[in-house]
Amino acid sequence: MKKTLLYSIILLLVTFQLGCQNNKSNSNILTSEITYNSEEKDLIEAINKNDFNKIEPSNYKLTNSIKLLNDEDADRIEYETFIQEPRIPMNNVIMSFYLEPTMLQKLNTSNVFQTNTHNDEKLNIIPNGEVQGASLARAFILDPNKIDQNSINIYKTMYIKISYDSDNKRIEDYYKVSATPSDELDNYLKNNTH
Repeated sequence: MKKTLLYSIILLLVTFQLGCQNNKSNSNILTSEITYNSEEKDLIEAINKNDFNKIEPSNYKLTNSIKLLNDEDADRIEYETFIQEPRIPMNNVIMSFYLEPTMLQKLNTSNVFQTNTHNDEKLNIIPNGEVQGASLARAFILDPNKIDQNSINIYKTMYIKISYDSDNKRIEDYYKVSATPSDELDNYLKNNTH
């Protein structure tokens, strides 16, 4: 009986010690804390504080576009942000964007946020490497009855966060941009404005 109790205690102590060691051996605590919710929260805070870079990115080229998608079931507006021409290695790239918050009432959607935090693999962009660019896109259902002058005034606005590891530090860039719409989308919106 005493031996069984002693073995149980030793087994519990060994299990507890191994469990503690496994928790501490997280290879990159910073990136494990980046989640869909934390990215959305970061962008909402930046929007509320109007805290965005005033200059273009110096380590990469950032292109932002919007186009119309005509599907059988609905017309959609697709937003895309595209990183290309990296000048430095960009490891564990997280891309997120948020539309002008009032676009929530102009689109058939439950949110106007998108991020790549759910990707299974880390995204690394290297100059002259195999992956030299990345894009993040999302399409939203358009409701022609909700298109008004306010929609026309705000639909191009995108709030973007690009974060990545480089030279053993995490870099976070925030941008407020006016995305470039396709001619087809521009005409569609103008023709359906109420």
